[in-house]
Amino acid sequence: MRGGFMNLSLQTTRAHLARAVFEGLAFNSRWVCGPVEKFIGRPIESIRFSGGGALSNTWSQIHADVLGKPVLQVADPLNTTVRGAGLLALTAVGAVSPEDLSALVPIENVFEPNPDHQAAYDKAFGHFLELFKQNKRVFGHMNG
Repeated sequence: MRGGFMNLSLQTTRAHLARAVFEGLAFNSRWVCGPVEKFIGRPIESIRFSGGGALSNTWSQIHADVLGKPVLQVADPLNTTVRGAGLLALTAVGAVSPEDLSALVPIENVFEPNPDHQAAYDKAFGHFLELFKQNKRVFGHMNG
């Protein structure tokens, strides 16, 4: 599914739509966590959030609430790619070990999941998956 809005009413505002986009992207992140955890053979304990989205405290908190995991907002999130390339080069020449990398990336804020939001997001995630399953064939025809 590329994206869409469901269950809109005359009371739906721009703020509702913007938050729905944030939540939808966070639901996609939650969806991929299961296969990733299976692949790596252990639970993901926290998520490091970087890039332009990490400039938003609201989006960082939504991710923490949807994922049910702490979200570590990296410092200077817009330069993550440059920092990563530099750290990769340092690792390649043996100046640092892979185990040392996380300590070299400063964390600006930590967003803990709000337990008061967990049940609502768990229910909404179930609806998200069901909507995808029910509409997958239709979206395939629209995009085919």
